[in-house]
Amino acid sequence: MPRISIIIPTYNAQVTIKSTILSVQLQTIQDFELLIIDDGSTDQTLEILETVKDPRIKISTYQNSGVAAARNRGIEQSSGEFLSF
Repeated sequence: MPRISIIIPTYNAQVTIKSTILSVQLQTIQDFELLIIDDGSTDQTLEILETVKDPRIKISTYQNSGVAAARNRGIEQSSGEFLSF
């Protein structure tokens, strides 16, 4: 079980998603899972996410329901002792 679950809701984040993921990966604490919840992106976000190869990163896609619903889905999928958004 990871110590920290980091939940990142995304929607049309093709410009920022790579740097966001890299920022998390470069943290000094490595005992984490990163849950990226895509909320129905219509740009290239999903294609970018498909290139991510890190076993700590879990990607889920859903029909657009808003950021609160995406966060709640991330909470449901999390297994860490602590949550971060």
